[in-house]
Amino acid sequence: MKKLLLVILVLLLVVVGGGYLLLHGTKTVDVQWTEADFHSYLEKGNVSFNEDRTSLEEFMLEDFVSVGASKVDGHVTNAEISAILNMASKEIGFIRDIRIKFLDNGRVEASAKVGDDLSMIYSRYPEARGYENYLNTFKGKSVYFKCTLERINNKEFAGVMEAASVGHIPLPTGQVNDYLERMGTEVNAKIASMDGFSAEEFSFDSSGLYFKGSIPQEVKVNK
Repeated sequence: MKKLLLVILVLLLVVVGGGYLLLHGTKTVDVQWTEADFHSYLEKGNVSFNEDRTSLEEFMLEDFVSVGASKVDGHVTNAEISAILNMASKEIGFIRDIRIKFLDNGRVEASAKVGDDLSMIYSRYPEARGYENYLNTFKGKSVYFKCTLERINNKEFAGVMEAASVGHIPLPTGQVNDYLERMGTEVNAKIASMDGFSAEEFSFDSSGLYFKGSIPQEVKVNK
């Protein structure tokens, strides 16, 4: 009997410990960026990044106004894209340590860490309050996804999720794609309403993103 109890205890430790490691494990995209990459992005895009610029959270809440237009015809690296996204996210916001990597096969992979402040989620999607206890388990966890991405027209993009996970635990792509479709529709609507944005050409490979068109010179908080 003692041997049986010992075996059960060991199995429980393996299962519980393994689940903890899977959830708390870190799956990050292999992209490193520096402040030089951030300044390089600003120079290439001829854009301003001032104190009153909008954050990712404010963009999602539609609390922004775009000013001016800058003509762009050039290439930005994975590090430069990751740099501007991190600089535009709030230090205590809902997401941080964002890493974006364009691949050669029409795919994009990204990783990030979920922050402790999820108020933006509840402000944008009030129905999420019903899942607050579940969503709280995501705080501080690593999230990862891989998806396709393509330009539909000058102000519209489309993608399909192929893989998603929290820690090392995979998420059902069917459900994730339902949410991705809704979010993609909202992001496309925001892009369509953004003065100064037009993607005439949009392509990428493992070296980064090629973009020809125009982008706003500044995206500010709508006061």
